[in-house]
Amino acid sequence: MILQDTESKGKMKKTIIAIIIVAVLVLAGGYFVLKPTPAVPLSDEDAAVCGLGEGCTISDKRVQGFNVGNQVPNLELKTFDGETEYLYEMLKGKDKFILSLAVDWCPDCERQDEKLNEYYKDLPDNYGAAVVFVDYSSSDGVRTTNKEQAQNYVGEKDYVFPTFWDEGNVIATDFGGVLATPTNIILDENAVIKGKTEEVDMDILFNTNDAEYNPQILEERKE
Repeated sequence: MILQDTESKGKMKKTIIAIIIVAVLVLAGGYFVLKPTPAVPLSDEDAAVCGLGEGCTISDKRVQGFNVGNQVPNLELKTFDGETEYLYEMLKGKDKFILSLAVDWCPDCERQDEKLNEYYKDLPDNYGAAVVFVDYSSSDGVRTTNKEQAQNYVGEKDYVFPTFWDEGNVIATDFGGVLATPTNIILDENAVIKGKTEEVDMDILFNTNDAEYNPQILEERKE
């Protein structure tokens, strides 16, 4: 009887030790998974589209989301005719892609889209752009929008770049809520957000983005 008790205690002791070891390993693994990854400063090229890089960082750990440095999910983009195009398909082979969120009643959007229309006709194969018209109306009750209204606007303008309709304001909401239009999201081929800006001249977004453009962005912010 004493021998059996000794054996039982020995087995129990080994079991407890094993449980402790497993628990320590699990906790340690969780620490390394959850431990925040340090961010690195933007390169001069990327900083240009972020306006001197204020607050802009790109993490060395890819995370899905809608902040600078995050990887945007494979969004389903709906055309005005109801067809579906997937963002990742549009990004293939593109070093830079501008996804712009706009509304049809916004004069700033109109001014930017007209400039985009000029650029799009001569864009190199490794650049791309698309405009998503957001299902968004102003709270003042005057500036309203709907799919038919936005579609008519696009038809009248005869834009050559791809246009989509954000039914129910879903994409705009996912981007954290669009409080100003246009909002431009600059993506690379892997759908990583390199920068987010409001209205900005297409020269800045589509040209070399050297540091020489920074003063121009700074002056626009002061106005």
